[in-house]
Amino acid sequence: MVNTENDLLLLAETFKETIEKKNEEIEELKKVIISVYGVIRIASIIEEFEMVENLRTYLSDYLEEEFNIF
Repeated sequence: MVNTENDLLLLAETFKETIEKKNEEIEELKKVIISVYGVIRIASIIEEFEMVENLRTYLSDYLEEEFNIF
């Protein structure tokens, strides 16, 4: 199978779009991780274990919805 220049350009554009989408997902995940870390630190300082449980539930839902984990 011989790839034409047009095929290669289309493949490159598709690859670029995929990488951009993944980079956006990574940025969103970074925000979630930083937020969760902050809440866990505060919850541990004030010994608010219900907050940690609520956070665990949020993370479970988030991971299931965004990454089909669980």
